[in-house]
Amino acid sequence: MKFILQYFKDHPTHVWQDFYDAYLATPCEELKDLYKPAKANIKPSITTLQGKLSDPNENGKNLVKDQNGVYSSPDLPVGTDLKITIKVGNDTI
Repeated sequence: MKFILQYFKDHPTHVWQDFYDAYLATPCEELKDLYKPAKANIKPSITTLQGKLSDPNENGKNLVKDQNGVYSSPDLPVGTDLKITIKVGNDTI
């Protein structure tokens, strides 16, 4: 309890959600947020990829979060056989 009080003493303008996001949110909750339309809304991207399972070449999407916290999921270039080139970087998940 002292830790929580100290957090708000050190961050007087923060609200409960700030504390929750910083210390209580679990990776599972963060992953569930990716399905929410107000967040990343990745479900349509997954559904699109499911429709391509019978394609002879590999298909994929990147999940990108920009500096404003807005997500997008651009298509990756179609790969060959079972290989695909995945973009990596600070903004790509």
